Amino acid sequence: MSQFDISKSINILKYGLFVFLASIPAFILAGIVSVIFGAILWEALTASDGGGAGVMLLVGYLAIVFIWSLAAIQILAFAVDCAVSDANLSGHESLGYGGSWKAAVNITTELAVLLIGLVVLMYVGALIEIFAITLIGILMLSLMYMGLIPYVVRRTVEA
Repeated sequence: MSQFDISKSINILKYGLFVFLASIPAFILAGIVSVIFGAILWEALTASDGGGAGVMLLVGYLAIVFIWSLAAIQILAFAVDCAVSDANLSGHESLGYGGSWKAAVNITTELAVLLIGLVVLMYVGALIEIFAITLIGILMLSLMYMGLIPYVVRRTVEA
């Protein structure tokens, strides 16, 4: 029979606090970028000339998807790094907070082609008004984010 160990519960609270504190700058950055590019999206949606509105919509949406992906990856990488560092795995050196940002930028860069492709797929589906294409893009983006969790864990442990 296993004994009750309060230190494991304390570790869970510690990880929660670390993730909360690490997420504040990430969410501030993502919020600022979202407001800036959200304004660009709004201008593109309300533009009556129609000339460059499509490109502005695509660029604005891409920027928002990229920055929120970066923020989520950074938070996940930091949390995984804290847990792996506490486990004292042989050969693992802690990334630290700055290292988690570096890992997040590297992973987001690796995802760039896939993210751009999926956003363009959803955009084209909406542009030609074929909901099935947009839905396929949304489903593939969801699968990418689900697969991102184990990928970030692997990349964080390998670093």
